[in-house]
Amino acid sequence: MSSKVLSSRKNPSVLDCSEPRLSKTRRGGGRTGGLPPGHRFYADAQREVNARSMDWALKKDKGGIFATLTFKSEVSERKANRMVGRWLARASQGLQDKGGGSLKSFCATEWQKRGVIHYHLLLTGHDTGLISRKRLESRWTAIGGGIARCYDATEECAAYLAKYTSKTLGGDLEWNGNWQGYKIPGSLSANVSAHPA
Repeated sequence: MSSKVLSSRKNPSVLDCSEPRLSKTRRGGGRTGGLPPGHRFYADAQREVNARSMDWALKKDKGGIFATLTFKSEVSERKANRMVGRWLARASQGLQDKGGGSLKSFCATEWQKRGVIHYHLLLTGHDTGLISRKRLESRWTAIGGGIARCYDATEECAAYLAKYTSKTLGGDLEWNGNWQGYKIPGSLSANVSAHPA
């Protein structure tokens, strides 16, 4: 899969994470201009390493799925986390039933202005292309979620998801799934210096 960002208007299965939301989160409008030496995505070390890790996983597995999961109304964080866990388990089982590998995911939490939690996820794994995006979306609704949107993931989606892992935004990045056998290269955190966001 190419890391070239396609416009979602031309291909609705590909989310263009570069405009307009992502370009505001990275200095230089999504380019490396203005970033410290050795950085590709962000000035601060935490988000830089997170974006590099997700980008590495996408390239290793030759693609993935970017998903946004919302709720119709306010739910407790505990219930929301359980629902995401159920959704991920169903997605993983669906991939295995189609003959794909084990599903791995990165999950970032975002709180909307109206106080309702929602999630941004990056799903990776061998043959994630076997999973129906429409089926994933309908499964989220079936277990009581609000709206789900699933797209082919790009390098820009890794950077977009890493945006929510800033300590000032209160976001964490959770790694889920079976990462056994994956050796994360030390180069992901090499040449990353701690700079303020």
